Amino acid sequence: MSANQPDGISVILATCRGAGRIGRALNSLARQTLAPERFEVVVSVNGPDDGTTAVVERFAAAHPAMNIVVTASPQASVSRARNIALELARMGYFTVLDDDDWVSPEYLGALLERCAPGRVATTFVCDVPVDGPRTFSHYLGEAVARWAGRTMPATELPSLTSANGGKAAPTQLGRRALFPPQVSSGEDVVFWSRLVTQRVRQVAVLPIHARAFYYRHVRSASVSRRSDDQWVEDRLVVIAELKTLSADFPAWAQRFAFAVYGQCVSLGQAAAARPELLDDLSARLEPLATHHQFEAFWRAARPEAR
Repeated sequence: MSANQPDGISVILATCRGAGRIGRALNSLARQTLAPERFEVVVSVNGPDDGTTAVVERFAAAHPAMNIVVTASPQASVSRARNIALELARMGYFTVLDDDDWVSPEYLGALLERCAPGRVATTFVCDVPVDGPRTFSHYLGEAVARWAGRTMPATELPSLTSANGGKAAPTQLGRRALFPPQVSSGEDVVFWSRLVTQRVRQVAVLPIHARAFYYRHVRSASVSRRSDDQWVEDRLVVIAELKTLSADFPAWAQRFAFAVYGQCVSLGQAAAARPELLDDLSARLEPLATHHQFEAFWRAARPEAR
């Protein structure tokens, strides 16, 4: 934490056309048990304004005790919006909240209590599907549950370099990492992978009794949407970035290799949904992947051959 930053936490909340959904996120922040002077909300509106700015300004007027900063950019880019918010953040630590997600009342206070220079704090993420029951049973929830209540070497937690939800870190490290504006998906993997190489030594995993929960709204998405051309290109960019980081930071190479493995599986699933992608993806992926990672791609792309 920089000496000139208060010992508090900034909530980075990027939103694009979020007028109809941002209210739940803001209301959850208004219910925090952490004293209002210990946190701020930096709302970064990007793309054409559909009235989101007015919604946030009305909310701020109705909650004068809260510290709310609003900035706007005409370009629709979640990475750029978050980077702008990070530059504006005044507190020593930050956390990211999506505009359709929300958090429990204890969330900010519990994360802040366990943050420290060189340490990331992480907690439970609850998936809330549109048409199904809430669940902690996913790769993020399982990793946190296994190590709940422990402070451990950062390289030991698999979920540390993926997903924004449920994490808090020193703001200065976030500014050094920055979200990659060249991709529109997978930016969270690149960002947190960059961040942990900035002398992050420990991760504090919150215990369940801290009641610090991140509720992640899961929208139903078709297979075709998950394998469109831009999504595929983004996966390849993410893999290339992880390979570069692995070479530059050997201590993290095993963890990044695990992340690349996951990206290869996702690309294989995309090829299974769109067989016309298979030959091109195989040729482009082979130079970037290890034999183990490339085999994972093929197993996902050709499930009938198992």
